[in-house]
Parts: sequence; structure tokens; C-alpha cells
Amino acid sequence: MSTKSFKNTFAPHVRAKEIRISGIILGLQTSVFSYKELPAEVQNAVDEEMARRKAANATGKKKMTDH
Repeated sequence: MSTKSFKNTFAPHVRAKEIRISGIILGLQTSVFSYKELPAEVQNAVDEEMARRKAANATGKKKMTDH
């Protein structure tokens, strides 16, 4: 599974033109981003990734992802 990335249209304080979902989640954890200020598409991707991580942790299985 490849890592999703999004065009940076929501974080003018971040220089990157594209941000991977893993970077967005890290930004949420460190208060760089506010969830409610993310576009709906990005919020949905964050929700999906967090559900995937929760399921992987619950089963003890981790899926390999491309970075």
C-alpha cells in the first residue's frame, strides 16, 4: 500500500508542496495542524489511516507501507 499525500493547500506555514498522511498525523500530534482546519478529503484520509493503525495494533499485525 502506498502512502497517500496531499497538495498543501491548507498549511501556509509549512513549506512543503505536498504532505504525506504520516506527516499530517504527526502534525496533528504536535499541534502543527488543527483537525477541524483540514480539508474534508484530508480529514477522511486521517480517519482511515487511524482506523487502519488501530486495527493493526488490535490484531498485532502490521502492514508494510511504502514511504
